[in-house]
Amino acid sequence: MKKFLRKFAAALLCAVMIINVLPRVYAMEPDELAERIFSARDCMVAFAERGDTYLLSQSDLLPAGSTLSDWTAIAFHLAGIEDDYDTYLKGLKEYVRACYEKQGYLDRVRATEYHRIIMTVLALGEDPTCFSSDAEGDPVDLVADGTYNYVGDSLGRQGLNGWIFALIALDSGGFEVPEGARYTRDMIIDEILSSREESGAFGLVSGSPNADITAMALQALSPYYGVREDVREAVDGALEWLSGQLSENCTFAKSDAYTDSESSESLSQVIITLCCLGIDPENDLRFSKGGTNILEALEGFRRDDGGYAHTKDQTSGDYMATQQAMLALIAVYRLRTGGDPIYDLSGEVTPIALSKNSPAPTGKTPGGNNSRYIMLGAAALCLAAAAALMKRRKNNA
Repeated sequence: MKKFLRKFAAALLCAVMIINVLPRVYAMEPDELAERIFSARDCMVAFAERGDTYLLSQSDLLPAGSTLSDWTAIAFHLAGIEDDYDTYLKGLKEYVRACYEKQGYLDRVRATEYHRIIMTVLALGEDPTCFSSDAEGDPVDLVADGTYNYVGDSLGRQGLNGWIFALIALDSGGFEVPEGARYTRDMIIDEILSSREESGAFGLVSGSPNADITAMALQALSPYYGVREDVREAVDGALEWLSGQLSENCTFAKSDAYTDSESSESLSQVIITLCCLGIDPENDLRFSKGGTNILEALEGFRRDDGGYAHTKDQTSGDYMATQQAMLALIAVYRLRTGGDPIYDLSGEVTPIALSKNSPAPTGKTPGGNNSRYIMLGAAALCLAAAAALMKRRKNNA
């Protein structure tokens, strides 16, 4: 019997080796990802119901300086989508000027108002350390006022996301923190790490672990994974927690105190996190369940209009969910094509382009079962090897 088990183990090892040398077949290759990204853009434009026009110039629908508008500008820029960025920047300058002339700052409670606008200005090619003007006509340093010398009581007054996005904003342009600053990078990292729950997760407030906030915390910490051992330990623990939160549908459900429904946004944020860490979401067994993976699960929220629903019961795309899915798809595209992480906004952007061979939109995920076919083939190999060994053993008995 021992001899038989050794032979079976050898056959199984051979099967594993065969799998490892096979070329990785993704559910979505770069062309397919590009098609999904542009379909998402078309869906977002359609929400305006004004035809195929520039979305960012429609200030009545997307006023510069709002959450939805700024993230749209960032996502479109990262994809290299043509739009009216000049008009949007002009509106953003007017918004910042109006805030500073009226109150002397953007926001003293929600530090993320600064962080989002810093990233938007940087993404659109201008300098957030010298942007617009205040009541005296002097340029505004959004980075100083919003991060290392935050004008409010504390970066964390609104919750953990204030610390998270302060770090992301600082690193998005590699901004230096001067000596004597109120907050240093290490101080911000320490604040994020100190908010870690016993489970390894993170939450907006203590005691409320949340898949989205955990993912965002890891996005902020990702540049320091190979630099600080305590960051590495925290990231590894949080990834383990996130993996344990996967439902049978390979989605995130009932993972916090605020919602009990599966949402596409949670998937999008975790996909972005993995890409920031250099991990392909289709190639990590921790984020596969029920015969699928989280990238394929995200496609389960895609609707016929090209957008992504917030929850499974929605029959059409949701604007915010589509926006976050677009960012997730861009992150995967960049990872697979050798690009920078999506929050590195300091360099030139190579526009995502559809090739002539790109497939037409179908609303389905072509090739989504390829990885399972490979695994089934490996299983068949193992079974065949085992059967042959058993038959030989019986004949020799």
